[in-house]
Amino acid sequence: MNVKKCASELLRFGALVGFFCFFSCSGVPEPKPCSFQTCQGCCDTTGQCQPGFSPAACGVLGAACQACPSSTSCSSGVCRSNLGTGGGSATGGGSATGGGSATGGGTATGGGTATGGGTATGGGAPNDGGMVLTGDTCADPRQLTFNASGVATFAGDNSNYASDDQGSCGDSRDAVFRFTLTSAATVDISATGASAWHVRTNCQSSATELGCSSTNQPLALAAGTYFVWVEAQSAYSLSVRRLNGDDCSTAEPILNGTDTTQLNAALDMSFTPTVPSNSCGVSGPDRAYRFSISSERSFQAQLTNTSGVMLTLILQRVSGLDCTAATEVTCGTTVTANSLPPGDYLLWVKGASYGSYRLNASLMSPNQPCNVNTQNCVSASDGCYVGMSGTVCVPAGTKPVGAACVAPNECMRGAQCFSAPNGSPICHEFCNVNGGAPLCPSGKTCGVLGGTTPPNSFGACF
Repeated sequence: MNVKKCASELLRFGALVGFFCFFSCSGVPEPKPCSFQTCQGCCDTTGQCQPGFSPAACGVLGAACQACPSSTSCSSGVCRSNLGTGGGSATGGGSATGGGSATGGGTATGGGTATGGGTATGGGAPNDGGMVLTGDTCADPRQLTFNASGVATFAGDNSNYASDDQGSCGDSRDAVFRFTLTSAATVDISATGASAWHVRTNCQSSATELGCSSTNQPLALAAGTYFVWVEAQSAYSLSVRRLNGDDCSTAEPILNGTDTTQLNAALDMSFTPTVPSNSCGVSGPDRAYRFSISSERSFQAQLTNTSGVMLTLILQRVSGLDCTAATEVTCGTTVTANSLPPGDYLLWVKGASYGSYRLNASLMSPNQPCNVNTQNCVSASDGCYVGMSGTVCVPAGTKPVGAACVAPNECMRGAQCFSAPNGSPICHEFCNVNGGAPLCPSGKTCGVLGGTTPPNSFGACF
C-alpha cells in the first residue's frame, strides 16, 4: 500500500523516546543511516542500532555507543555511578535452547558414545561377548543427567541389543534410560534415527506409559523419576530437553543479582500458549522469564535479532509464580517501566509464529523526571537529558553546541548528543516546540522529540 511521505518528523514519547517514522512514497521504507531518527538506542561502530542499555554499548537517540567504565552502569542510555542496589534476587538463568558439551560421558562399547548436554554413565560390552549391555533391560537403565541448559543427550547404537519390550507406537531393538526431575517441568523428547521412543513411570509396566512417538513431543511431567525406551535397529541420537519457560512454574530466571541480562533463545513448536490475554492483542506460543526486586526499580527490555518474526514482550506482576493472580504492567516489542515496586515479575516472549530472538533486559534506579526546557534538576551539576524511558537528571557535561560527542550527557546543560541524519553525533540545543523558551537560533529548526503537551513539549535544534 502506498504511504505518503511524512510531512514532518514524528516521535512517540511515553514508553519509548526517540522513535521517528519515515516512509518513502512507494510505501517501502528506505534504508536510513543510524541516527536519532532511526534509533532509540545508540549507533555502534558498524552503523547498526543497538538497544543502548548495555554497559558495553550505552547510549540513546542515535548517539555513538560507549562502553561504561567498570565503576558505572548504563541507566536510561547514560553511564551512571549512582544506580543504587537491590537487583534481581532470582537465581539460575541461561537459555533453554541448544545442547551444550558432554560432561563425563564415557564410551559405552557397543552401546554408543555420550555426546551433547547430558551425562551418560555406565559402559558395558557387546552382548556377543557374554556381558550385559548397559540399558538393555530395566535392571540397569542408563542414567541421563541434565546440563546447565536443561538438556540431556545420548548417541547410541542398538545393533547388539535385544527387543525386551515395546511401546504403544512401535517396537524394535531397545535401550532404556532413566532421568529425574526435581520439580515439575515440560520436557521435549526426540530420538533421531529411532523408530519410536516411549516414556513410563514404571520401567517394567506398559500401563504407566505417558507418551510414545516417532518424532519430538513435549510432555508435562511432575517431579519424579522417568524411564525412556528407545526403539531402534541401529544408531540413534536421544535428546531430552527441559523446556524452561513453558509456563509459570518453569519460568527461566533472569537478572540474577545483576542489573543486565542478555541472552539468545528461541520460541519453537514445543512451547504452548499460556498467557490467555494481553493489551497488545497478541496470541500464540509464549515463553516465560522471571525476576524479583527487593526495592523500587526502573525496568526496560527489548527484543532484537528476531529473524523476521513478530514477537511481543508482556511484563506481568505476580504473587510468587501464581499466574492466576498476574497483573499486566505493559507490553510491546520494547517494554519500559519507570517505577516498579518490590515484588515478583514475569516477562513473556509471545508471538504468532516461531523464531529465534535476543533478549536484552535491564534494571535501573527509578528515574526522576525533569523538564529539559527549564533544566529544573535539583543539583546544579546535573542536567536534564532525554533517556530511553523519559527524562532524567544526570551529571552534565561541558561540551558546547556543535561539538563532537559520544554520550548524551557529554554536552552542556540545555543540549544533548544526537546523530543528525547523514551526520556524526554532535551537541544539539533543546528547544520548546510550542514557541516558548528556549528557542532555536536563526537558521535552525526545532524538531519534535517529546510531543506538544507540556512538560513534554520539547525538541532539538537541527
